[in-house]
Amino acid sequence: MPIQCPNCGSRFLRESKPRDASEKFARWRFISPLRCLDCKTRFVSSTVNVSDMRFAHCPQCDRMDLNRWTGKNYDPPFWVGLWVKLGAKRWRCEYCRVNFASFRNRKEVFTFKRWVNMKTVSAVAEGRARMAVREDKAEEQREMDEAIARLAAKAEAEAEAEAEAEAELIAKGEAQVHAEAKAEAEKRAVARAEAKARAKADARGTAAENELKSASEATAVAEVPETPKAPGAEREHDAQRQHDDTAAL
Repeated sequence: MPIQCPNCGSRFLRESKPRDASEKFARWRFISPLRCLDCKTRFVSSTVNVSDMRFAHCPQCDRMDLNRWTGKNYDPPFWVGLWVKLGAKRWRCEYCRVNFASFRNRKEVFTFKRWVNMKTVSAVAEGRARMAVREDKAEEQREMDEAIARLAAKAEAEAEAEAEAEAELIAKGEAQVHAEAKAEAEKRAVARAEAKARAKADARGTAAENELKSASEATAVAEVPETPKAPGAEREHDAQRQHDDTAAL
């Protein structure tokens, strides 16, 4: 990745997230959005050049301005040591601090003096200022979101409290209505029992009155004297009986 930031010239870059579909499809053509880690500038650039395939690349960041490393303070892994024994060259990426071996030559020699010639100080300051402003806006947005969330939670809690209070009132009203209905039913039951008792008492009183009336009538009939029949009436009765007997024969 022999690319440098167009704002400050830094090569401390990283891939940025694509913002639209065109940037996503551009990755198939090895064109990616990048962001400078020094001044935070975002730009789009090609990450692959066919003519650079013959040079050594950092295995992590693909940079080609490399330095050398010695085996005095570094014990390479088995495969790296084997490649060095077979004739591979020792390269070091100062950006990633990675030591590796490659049979290809380096395209550019890394030197710390190149940073002196670049105007990175002002660019880094501007980038940090932009990042500070962005962070302040993000912090304000987070505070606003938290305040909105707190208000929403408070409103929800108040709504739940009102709903609970309303449900409690409804429950109390239903309990009161149930109690009133139960009392009314008890009153009706008592009234029916009283009506039945009165009806039974009236029936018993009527029966007693009828018995007394019947007894008084029977007593009155027993006390009435039998009237004697006249002698002529008896003779007529006997004559009529004989006539009937004769007619029957």
